Amino acid sequence: MQPGAPTSKARVSWRLSPFDVFWAVVAPFIALGLRNPRLLSFAGAGAGIPHSYQYATVTIAFALPAFLFFGLSEGMTRYFSLEDLWAIIGVTLVTVAASDVTMFMINRLEDVPRSTPLIYGLVLSAGLVGGRATARWSHGEKLNEAIGSAEPQLRRILLVGVDRFAATVIRLIDCQQPRTIRIVAALDAREHFKGRAINGVKIVGSPSDLEAVVQEYAVHGVEIDEVWLADQQLSHAEMERIEHLARAAGVEARAIAHALNLSPRPTPLFREVKAEPPVAPPHAPYFRGKRLLDMIVASALLIALAPVAAIIAGLTYLDVGDPIIFWQQRIGRGGRTFFLFKFRTYQAPFGK
Repeated sequence: MQPGAPTSKARVSWRLSPFDVFWAVVAPFIALGLRNPRLLSFAGAGAGIPHSYQYATVTIAFALPAFLFFGLSEGMTRYFSLEDLWAIIGVTLVTVAASDVTMFMINRLEDVPRSTPLIYGLVLSAGLVGGRATARWSHGEKLNEAIGSAEPQLRRILLVGVDRFAATVIRLIDCQQPRTIRIVAALDAREHFKGRAINGVKIVGSPSDLEAVVQEYAVHGVEIDEVWLADQQLSHAEMERIEHLARAAGVEARAIAHALNLSPRPTPLFREVKAEPPVAPPHAPYFRGKRLLDMIVASALLIALAPVAAIIAGLTYLDVGDPIIFWQQRIGRGGRTFFLFKFRTYQAPFGK
């Protein structure tokens, strides 16, 4: 679980980007035009507003608050990620559902084809994703132009072992500015991985081919400076064997975690480490039943006390400010950590 920032400096931001507002206004009319261009005509509407335009107005009225609720414009478009995609999906589902229910209650969606909400949802999500993807691509092109001149000075790395951590490291290196490192190729023991690519880096062989790969790259004018080992993918014995092959090839080999200084937090010398007493196994049926009972009672109380919680949240915001919720990580039964949440009652421990 990822709680909100505990600092009072992390203020709630009600932000709407100009592009999101523009697309919220344009998307329903595009959807109506795609379904039937005659839906955009005022002919035969009489003195009132056509139902299609009423539908468009309602979707806009629900889309903008949904953008704020899901924090859609808080994400930076040039760093568009999977987490931002989930926000777009949530915005689309809420906006389509709320506008359909509202229009059905007003005029039973009269003169609006039943396929229009589906088309609108696709247009809204496609535009939001497309705009962010374009911004990310444009930012990447500018970054590639900036680092192109630094190619001769780059430290060249051969990556051994392919996993999610290694893929993330490749992306991390690609975002470095100014660029100092380039991962030229990767090796992996799995035969079906050979010839494929991970985030643009080609898998050219297995770890046993390390010395030959280093020599072949040298023949083509590319000197391998270091070998990085994906320590989450390789066993200790495999890492020792690859380090021996790297020494034979005349290059240094080390784990990615060491190369990026991702060592664990050191234990202070004054802290005495005591062995935890063994925990007796719980009575499984009792605790399974208790867990179910806790969830039922907690859910019922959350629903029943929701109006009271809303009032307390409003008073907290007026008196203390945001963030409204205070959280603290604590140690629970069996040494497991859990998050405790409460309404904040203290001001920030500093003045303006």
